[in-house]
Amino acid sequence: MVCYATLLLSLVVGFSHGLQVASDGYITHKFQLQKEHPPIHILLDNNSDTLYISAVNRLYQLDANLNPISLIEVKTGPVNDSVRCLPYGRCQDKPDSVLNLTDNYNKLFLMDTQSNRIIVCGSVYQGICEARSMSNISAIVAENRCKSEEKCVYRDYAPVTCLDKNCTSVGVIAEGPTVYNPVMYTATSASTFENYYAPQGNVVTARSLHINATYENYIFGYAIDTAIGDKSELLEPSERKISEGGMYNILYNYAFATDGVDGFVYFIFQREGEQATLISRLCKQDDFLRSYITIKMTCDGKRVEEMGQIINAYYQKSAGSQDMNVNVDGDGLLYVTFKDYAGSGSSLCVYTLRDINQAFDDAVLACYKNTGKNRAGETIVVSREGRWKCNDPNLSYMSIDQTLDDHVGSYTPPTLAFYPGYNRKKPTYRCGVNYLPRGLEVFVPLKAAWSHHQGNVAFSGLTVDLVDAKINVAFIGTAGGNLIELDVNHKKVFNNVKVGSPMIAELVLDKQPTSSIPHLYVATAKQILRLKVSKCSRHKTCSDCLGARDPYCGWCILSSSCIPKTEDCPLQSWLKPLSNQCVEATVQEPLERNLQETVIMQVKLLPALAAGDKYECVFDGTPSPVIVDGSNREMVSCKAPDGDQLPSNFPGEDYVNVSLSIRYNGKTEIVSTLATFYQCSAHGRTINTLQPCQSCLVNQWRNKCSWCIESNRCVSINTTTECLDSEEQCPMITSSNRSQILPIGVDREIVLNVTNLPSEAADEMTCKVMIENDKSFRVKAKLTPGSRSQIRCASRVYDYSQAKIEVPANVSVYWKPDFTIDVKEFNPIVFYNCTVSRDDCSLCVTSKSEYRCGWCGSKCVIESMCSKNWVTDDASCPGPAIKSFNPKSGPVGGNTVVNISGTNMGVRVGDIESITVAGMTCRVIPELYQISNKVSCRLDSSSKSAISGKIRIRVRSIEAASAEDFQFKEPILEKLSTPEGPKSGGTKVLISGKHLDIGSERSVLFGDYACNRPVVISENSLECITSNASRPIPNLAVTVRFDGKSVLLPNAFSYLRDPEITSFSTATGTLATFLAGGRDIEFSGERLHIVQKANLIAIVRKEVVGKINSRKRRRRGAERILRSWRRLRRSASDDFVSFSSRCRVENGTRMICPTPQISGAPSSDNSTNLLDTGLAEGTLRIRMDNVNEPLVENGDAVKLTYYPNPIIYDLKPRRGLEIRGGSLLEVNASHLNPDAVDPSEIIVMIGDLPCDVDSVKGSRTIRCKVPAKPDDKQNQFGVTVQIGNLTREVGEVQYTTDGSGISDRFKIPMIVGGVVVLIILVVLGVFCFRKQKHYIANKKGYQIELENLEKTVQADFRKAFAELSIDMTDLADIGDVGLPVLTYRQYASNMFFPNYHPCMKEPNPNDKPILGVHQGFVQFDLLISNKQFLMAFIRTLEQQKGFSNRDKGNVASLITVVLHKKLDYFTEVMKSLISDLVASSVERNPKVVLRRTESVAERMFSNWLAICLFQFIKETAGKPLFLLQKAIKHQVSKGPLDEITGKTRYTLSDDSLLKEDIPCEILKLQIIGLKEKTLFVSQKETNPEEPIIVKVLSCDTISQVKEKIMDAVYKKVPFSQRPRAEQLDLEWRHGRSGHLILPGNDHVNDPTTRWRRVMTIKDYKVENNATMTLVQREQKIDDLNETHFTSNGADSSVVSPMLPDENARVYHLVKYADEIEQKRESSILRDKHKHILDLYLLRLINMKGILQNYVDEVFRSILNTDTIPPAVKHFFDFLDELAKSHSIEDEEILHLWKTNSVLGRFWVTILKSPESVFDIDKPESVASSMAVISQTFIDACSVQEHQPTKDSPINKQLYAKEIPTYKNLVQKYYSDIRQLPTISDQDMSAHMTEISRCHDLEFDVHAAHNELWGYVNKYYEEIQETLSIDSSVTQLVIQRLQQAYTLIYSSIDNP
Repeated sequence: MVCYATLLLSLVVGFSHGLQVASDGYITHKFQLQKEHPPIHILLDNNSDTLYISAVNRLYQLDANLNPISLIEVKTGPVNDSVRCLPYGRCQDKPDSVLNLTDNYNKLFLMDTQSNRIIVCGSVYQGICEARSMSNISAIVAENRCKSEEKCVYRDYAPVTCLDKNCTSVGVIAEGPTVYNPVMYTATSASTFENYYAPQGNVVTARSLHINATYENYIFGYAIDTAIGDKSELLEPSERKISEGGMYNILYNYAFATDGVDGFVYFIFQREGEQATLISRLCKQDDFLRSYITIKMTCDGKRVEEMGQIINAYYQKSAGSQDMNVNVDGDGLLYVTFKDYAGSGSSLCVYTLRDINQAFDDAVLACYKNTGKNRAGETIVVSREGRWKCNDPNLSYMSIDQTLDDHVGSYTPPTLAFYPGYNRKKPTYRCGVNYLPRGLEVFVPLKAAWSHHQGNVAFSGLTVDLVDAKINVAFIGTAGGNLIELDVNHKKVFNNVKVGSPMIAELVLDKQPTSSIPHLYVATAKQILRLKVSKCSRHKTCSDCLGARDPYCGWCILSSSCIPKTEDCPLQSWLKPLSNQCVEATVQEPLERNLQETVIMQVKLLPALAAGDKYECVFDGTPSPVIVDGSNREMVSCKAPDGDQLPSNFPGEDYVNVSLSIRYNGKTEIVSTLATFYQCSAHGRTINTLQPCQSCLVNQWRNKCSWCIESNRCVSINTTTECLDSEEQCPMITSSNRSQILPIGVDREIVLNVTNLPSEAADEMTCKVMIENDKSFRVKAKLTPGSRSQIRCASRVYDYSQAKIEVPANVSVYWKPDFTIDVKEFNPIVFYNCTVSRDDCSLCVTSKSEYRCGWCGSKCVIESMCSKNWVTDDASCPGPAIKSFNPKSGPVGGNTVVNISGTNMGVRVGDIESITVAGMTCRVIPELYQISNKVSCRLDSSSKSAISGKIRIRVRSIEAASAEDFQFKEPILEKLSTPEGPKSGGTKVLISGKHLDIGSERSVLFGDYACNRPVVISENSLECITSNASRPIPNLAVTVRFDGKSVLLPNAFSYLRDPEITSFSTATGTLATFLAGGRDIEFSGERLHIVQKANLIAIVRKEVVGKINSRKRRRRGAERILRSWRRLRRSASDDFVSFSSRCRVENGTRMICPTPQISGAPSSDNSTNLLDTGLAEGTLRIRMDNVNEPLVENGDAVKLTYYPNPIIYDLKPRRGLEIRGGSLLEVNASHLNPDAVDPSEIIVMIGDLPCDVDSVKGSRTIRCKVPAKPDDKQNQFGVTVQIGNLTREVGEVQYTTDGSGISDRFKIPMIVGGVVVLIILVVLGVFCFRKQKHYIANKKGYQIELENLEKTVQADFRKAFAELSIDMTDLADIGDVGLPVLTYRQYASNMFFPNYHPCMKEPNPNDKPILGVHQGFVQFDLLISNKQFLMAFIRTLEQQKGFSNRDKGNVASLITVVLHKKLDYFTEVMKSLISDLVASSVERNPKVVLRRTESVAERMFSNWLAICLFQFIKETAGKPLFLLQKAIKHQVSKGPLDEITGKTRYTLSDDSLLKEDIPCEILKLQIIGLKEKTLFVSQKETNPEEPIIVKVLSCDTISQVKEKIMDAVYKKVPFSQRPRAEQLDLEWRHGRSGHLILPGNDHVNDPTTRWRRVMTIKDYKVENNATMTLVQREQKIDDLNETHFTSNGADSSVVSPMLPDENARVYHLVKYADEIEQKRESSILRDKHKHILDLYLLRLINMKGILQNYVDEVFRSILNTDTIPPAVKHFFDFLDELAKSHSIEDEEILHLWKTNSVLGRFWVTILKSPESVFDIDKPESVASSMAVISQTFIDACSVQEHQPTKDSPINKQLYAKEIPTYKNLVQKYYSDIRQLPTISDQDMSAHMTEISRCHDLEFDVHAAHNELWGYVNKYYEEIQETLSIDSSVTQLVIQRLQQAYTLIYSSIDNP
C-alpha cells in the first residue's frame, strides 16, 4: 500500500483543470477563448504566477496553470463612443458626434510591478488609460473618469493609444525625468480619420503614472508639462510627408528600456511608405524628448527597403556568448523578426546593444562637432526639427575635447504646472537641450551581428531564453502553427513543435526556479496554451538525445534517459547538452563459444558507482557478474555464458552475435554492444564441408582455430597444440597434369597433383566428380606409384544429360568414408559433347581445336568414336543446301533483307561467292552471318514489275537453289477499321489492303506520329497501335513503309480528345463489392465510344492478398527451415498488387465495369477467405487504351471496399422441392452485405428461365418469383444462383403436375383439415351460446364477487402502503465488519481465468523441467519479450479458424502471467493491439469498438485494467461496494425467503419478488458456545460466556437459520475460512440436559397431494429467546433414530425425512405449478378472492429506498474524479488520440469507447460479481438485486435517452428517475478526466513498473510457457510464414523461434 500511495501521490499532485490536448506531451494546459475576443497581449507576473490577457473587448486574469476556477473576466467593450466626443460620451455639441457601439481593442497592456498595477489603454474614449489591480484585474485603481465637473481637466484627455483597429501603440514603463517614477513611455500611430481631440500624426510621449491628489484624472498626463504648454511629447514632423496631404504610416512594433535612470528608451517601428524599419532612442532624463534619434536597420546584406515587414522584436537583457562570434560583454541583444515582402520566408536578425548605442553616439558626435559628417566627409546624420541644424557651418555645439558624457554649458530647468518643486539636474550632450539640434536621423543603416533565415515560413511570435548563462535560445511562433526553437549561439533549429493554430500575439516565457524546463505561453485566435519548451523524454537513446542539440536536455547514463540537468541524476553521470560523446562499449576480442571465457569490454564514460549500487552484464537477457578494473574504470570484465545458452550460429556462418549490455542496479541498461562468439567446430561440419582445413585456418578468426587431421575437425587453438595452424600445412589439390577438357562417352582417368597428403590416406581415398547441375560420380583413387604428390582417380565413362557443348565439374578427394581432403570448384575438369549444336559438317569441323571433333557420316564425334570417314577439314564437307527463306515476297523497288537458312553454307563469310533472288543480286550482310546455317542479304534493286524466281547461293563453287520462288509485289492500302482514337494513343487500328505481308521491315505513320508494333495479320491486313499525340488532330494521312517503299492513304485517321469519366455509381449507391468481384459499376463520361479496351484496376496491399490466399499446412524438417531462410533472403518486393477486370463500352457516355476479382478468392464455391469482420480496400484506376488515370472524387482517390464473398446454401431438400409458377422460391445465404450486393444484381435461374429476385430478407434469404412452367415435358430443373463472378448450383426443383397448382400429396390433408375446422367452429358456437346463457342467470352473483374484490384490493393497498412507510430503515445495524478483500493472487486468478488455472499457483521449487525444455522456454520467453514477435504471434493466432474465443481469452491471460513482471512492456503491447483493433473496426462501425471481448487485445486490456485498478478497489471503491452487498443480504434476511424458488420479499428484481403475504414472526435466538465441539471463532473475536442474539423468522428453514447464525457468529471471518453449513448442526438446548439436534432435511407431507413442504423452525415449536448452538456434525443421523414432530395444525400430517418419491414436489413457502414458468400460488389458507399481484411491486420501491444511499455511494466512488486511477486517465487520452488519428470528432462515439473500455467492461463485471474481489458468499437473492443495479449502471453510461414507458420492464422503470442524475455523473466523470494533465508514456511506464514491484509475487510461469507453446506448436508453420513476410521482424527472432522449437522437441524426443 505504501508503494501505491507514493506513486499515486506523485501522479495526482498538481493535477489541474487545464486540459492537456497534445499527444506529444508539449502542451500541458490551455484556456479556451471566444472567437469574438481574440487575444492581443499577454503578461506574466512571476512573483504571483498570474497571467493577464488583453483581448478585443475583454481582459482576463488566470493562474499560471490556466485553471478556469481562477478566471477573472472583465468586459471592456463594446461601448457607445465616437471619435468626435470626449470620453464617456461627452460630445460637447460637436457636429456629427453620433455615438455608436464600438469595439474596444486593448492595445496597450503594461505591468507596473512597483505599484502592483496593470496599465490598460484601449481604442475607445479617445484612447485613455486606466490602472487595474494586479491582485484582481476587475478592480480599477485609477482612471480618467471624473467624479465632479470642477475637478476635470479636459485637455488631459489627450489620447495615449490610437483609435483605429489596425493602428499600433507600444509602451514601456521605466524611470523618467520626473520626481515621481516610473513613467510610461508610449509611441502611437496616427489615426486614419479626423479626430477633434487627437493629434494628426505619430506621437511619442512620456506619461505620468503618479496619482495627483489635486486633480483626480491627471494620472496618464504628460510627465513634463509646463505652464506655457511645453510637454514631454514628440510629433512626427510635417516635412516627412511622402505625398501631398499624407504622412508616413508608421507602425510601432516594440519598445524597451535599459536599466538605470541614466539609461535609454528605444522604439522599433516601420515606415510603410519607404518600406524601412527603424530604431529610435531617447534618454530617460530628457524632459522634452529632444534626444530622439532614429536609424534604419538592415541584415543579411539586404538593402533597407528589402528588409520586409517587421513582425516581432525582443530585448534580452542578459545574453550568453558561448561559441558565438558576437561580442556581448554583458550587454543585451535585440532580436527582430521580419517577413519577406514576397512571402518567400522570414528572417531573425540579432543586434547587440553595444552596436546600437555606438551607432547613435557616433551620429550625435558627427552632428554636434562635424556638421553631420563622418571622417570621410560623408553626411551621415541630419536634424529634422528645430531651428538648429547639424549642417549649419556657422555653429559648433561641442568643442573638440568634449564628450557626450559632459554636461551642457547652460540649462534652465522648466517650470512645471503640476510639480512646482521640479528641479532637473543639468543634462549631458547625449540627452540634449533646447539649443542643440534635435530630431536626428542617421543615414548609415545599422547592421545586424547575426541572422537566421527560413524559407516558406511566416514568423508570428518571438521570445528568448538564456540557458545555463551560456546559450541563447530563440522561440519563434509561426503563422502555420509551429513553434521553432533555435539555438542562436550555434545557428541551429533543434526542435519544431506543432501547436496546430497560428500564433497571433507575443510569446511569454515562464522560467520558474523549481522547473527544470521552462514553460511558454502561446496565444492563438481561440485559446491560450501553456507548453513545455522541450520534451527530453522523446529522445530514447543517447545519440538521439545529444544529437538533437537541445540545450535543455542531457543524457543521464545511470538512468539511461534524456532528462534536464536539474532532475535527479548524479553530476558525473550526466552528459551535458551539446556534448559530442555518448557512453560507448566495445568488446576487445571475439570468444570461442564452447570455452567459458571472460569477455573484456571497454566502456567509455562509465560513471563511478555510489555505495550500495552495482553493475551487471547482461548477455541477451541473461545476467552475469561484472568486474570493473580499479586502475582503469573503462575496462570491464564479464563472465561469458555457457555455449548451450547462446543462440545458434547464423545460417551458413561460424559465429553468432549476442547482445551484451551493462545494467545498473538490476534495472537500467546503460550501454549495449555486440559480443561475437565464434565456433571453430562448425568448419567441416555445417559450413565448407569440401575444404574444411582451409576454411578452418583461413577465416576472419585468424590464429583462433586449428585443424586436426586425425579427427578431421576444427578446434580452438587454445585447446590443443598438436593440430595444424597454417593454411600451407593443409592437404590440398594443386593442379592436374592432363588436359582440363575431357570428352564424354569414353573412359578417362583423372590425375590430380596434391600436397600434404596424410600418410594414413594412401589406401582409403576416393574421388568424387560432380558435374554442374547434373550428375556426380564417385570412383576409387590411389597414389601414383613412387609418388606421394599425385593421385589417380580410377578410369570410367562420364556423361551428362544437359544440351550444352561443355559443362564444368569439380573434383573432391576423400579419405576414410567422410573425411574431405580438398575440392577444386569447376577446375581442373570441363566435360564436353561434340554432338550438341553441331548437326552439319561445317559446324563440326569449326569447333574448338582442343575438342578434336570431326564429322563421321551424319554426326559430330571424337576420333575414337568413329570407325571410318572421320572428316576434320571443311573443304571435305558436303555442298550447301537451302532449307527455307524469309520473307517470301518483297516490294517492287527492293531494299528487302532476305534471311536464308540451310546447311553447309560455308564456315566464313568469304566462302559465300554469290546470292541471287529471282535473278537479282542480293548483297551479303556480314554481321548477320552465322556459320553454316544462316545467311542474310539485302536486295539492291529489282524490276519495275512484279516478278518471281528462285533464290540461289554459291559456296566454294557449289550452287544450291531454293525449292520455292521469291515474289515481288505492289502493296495497296484501302481503308482503316478505326478512323479515330484518343490523343493518348493505345488504339488498335486494322489496316486493310492488298499484299500487306511483303518485305522484311514495315513501319506505319499517322501524320508524324508512329503507329507502334505493326503486325501482319494476313496477306491483306496489317495491325498497329497508335502512339501518343500532343493534341487532338483531325484527318491525318496514313503512311505505310515496306522496306523503304511508302504507300499513302489520305485523310484516314483523327486524334480526338481523351475520353473522360464524369461520374460512377453502383446499384446500392456504395462503392463496395466482394472478393470474387464481378459486380457492375456504371461509369458516365464523354467520348467513351472511341475506347477499344477499358480495364478497371484495383490496387490492394499485398498483406491483404496474403490473408485471402489459402495457406498450406505446416511441414517440419530441414527442408522447411531452409525454405524459410530463402524467403527471408529474397529482396523485398512492392507492398501493393493490382487486379483488373475488362469493361464494356455501351455508348459514347456510358460504360460498365465489373469489379476486379482478388486473386485467390473463390468463384464457384462457398468458401470465404477473409475474416467475417475483416475488410479489404483497393484504390481504383481506370485504363482506357493508353489513358491510365486514378479515379478521383472531390480531390481524393476513390476506394473500393471488398467484403467477404456471399455464401449460397443448398435448397432443402436439395432435390425434389416442389414449386409452382408465381410462387416465391427462397434460397438461404449469408454475407449478403447490403453495401456490396443489391437484389437486382442477384441472378437466379430455374433451368434456362430467370427467377426474378423479389427481395433479400435480412441479408440471409434470397426470394425470387418462380416463372411459369415451360411447355416441354421436362419437370425437374436445376437452380443456379449467380452474384457477380460467383456461380453456384443449389439444387433441383420440380413443378406441380396439375393445373390447380396443388399436389396430390396435399389434397387429402387439406380436405381433412377443412372438415376439422368446420367442427371446431360448430363447437365454439355452442359453447359461447351456453356461456352467455349462464352469465345472464348468474349476473347478481357476479356483482357480489366484484364488491368483495374491491374490498380485497383496498386491503392490499393499505398493506402495501404500510410496508412502504414502516420498513424504510437506514440499515444502521450492519456494523463494521471490515473489508474482506481477496489476496492479489486470488483476485488475479478470478479476473484472468474463468476457472482456476495451475499457472496462478506459486512455482514448486522441486519441479525440475527437462534441461532442453527449460532452455527452449528461456528462448521462448525472450521471444515474448520481443514486441514484433509477440504482435505477429497474436495476429497469426487470431487469423486461424480453429482459434476460438475461449482460446483468445486463455492466450491473453497466459501472456499477462508471463509478462506480469514487465507490465510496462505489457502496456505497450496492449496499446498497439488495441490501436490495430480500432483501426480494423472504425471503418465498419466505430460505435462497437471495445464493446465485446472477442479478441486477444480486448482480453489483455481487461486483465490490464484488473491489475491497475486493484489498489483503487482496495482503497476507494471497495468499501461502498462491499457495504452495498452486505446491505442487500441483511435486508433480504429480514423478510421471508423461499428456499426452493429463491423468491424473497425484499429484492430489486421483479423476477425474484415474492408476490405473496407470508405471515411470520421475528424470533430472537440466544446463541451460546461453551462446549469444545462448538465451532465459534477464537475468543479474541467472541466471548463464549456471553450469548449472541440472532434474529430469525418463524418461516425460516433450519438451513436458513443456520446461515443467519453463522453470519452473526462469523461476521468478521472471511467466507472461505468459515465452516460450511453442511458441516454443522443446529442444536436446541433446553434446561441443563436437554439437547436436541434440529435436522435440516425434514418435510411435512400433504396426504391428499404429492406436495411436500420443507419444515420451518416454527414446525419444531421453537419459541422466542430459545437457546441454540452450532455443533460440528459428527456422523450422519440415522433416519430411524431421528426424533420427529407432528404439526398440530388443521392440515397436519405425518412428519418424515425429506425423501420424496419420484412424483413428489417439494416447496417451502409457495407452491409452483410449473418449473419453467415458476408461477406461484399460495400454500396458506386464504379467502377465495384473488389478489392483484402487481400491488406487490411496491415492495421493489421499498427495497430501492432502503438501498438508495448505498447505491449512490457506490456510483459516486466509481465515478469520483478526485482520485482518478492513472491507468484510466492514460487510456482515455489514448482513446482520444486514436479518435483524432481516425478523424472521429463525434463525442458520442468517444463516450461509447470509454464506456465500453472501462465502465461497461470492468465495473459492470465487478458489480455483477463482487465475489471476484471480496471473500464473500453471493446467494441468488443478492445476485438478482446486484444484476438490477448493474443494469442501472449500464443505462447511466449509455448515450441513448432513457425514457421508459408503462410497458417497459419493471426493472427499467425502477431507477428511471435516478438515471438522468447518474448520466450527469458519468458525463462529468469523462469531462473531468479530459481536463486533467496527460500522463506521459514515460510516467505510465514508471507507474506500471511500480505496480510490478508492489505485486512481486511468483506465478508458475513455466506452466504458462508450456500452454502458450502448445499454440505455437499447433500453428508453427503459420507463425513462421507470418514472421518471414513481416519486414519489422529480424532474422534473429526467426532464428530464436527455430532454436526454441529444436531445443524443446529434441529434449522431448530424447529426454
